[in-house]
Amino acid sequence: MNKTDIMIGSMLWVVPDESDEQMEKDIRGMLDNGLIIARIFMNTNFSLWDRFFAACERLGMKLTVTLISLNVPRASKYMTTDEALCQYDESRKRVLKTIEDTVERYKNSPAVHSWILQNEPNL
Repeated sequence: MNKTDIMIGSMLWVVPDESDEQMEKDIRGMLDNGLIIARIFMNTNFSLWDRFFAACERLGMKLTVTLISLNVPRASKYMTTDEALCQYDESRKRVLKTIEDTVERYKNSPAVHSWILQNEPNL
């Protein structure tokens, strides 16, 4: 790998009520300082992310998208193991569907550089 292959970036937090102007200011601030890739944590607020992806595409920011996966819920002393596993299975199905919907929605975006499943490797 030579120096031209190196991408330097940072985490970029996008909050639900962030304006288009603030998003663009944050993206431009990163790009102006040589940070060409941003890692983001996505949720299912597609109206927010549609605006954010459009800004990244327009300005040339690349994204590493962290898709939040799932922890096994802890069984309370009032819940049987079978009940906890049933709850986990239903939650897992919803999470997997959300991840599938997210990837399908943004997979062709020129802003997407890479995908990450979860932040913690043990999850």
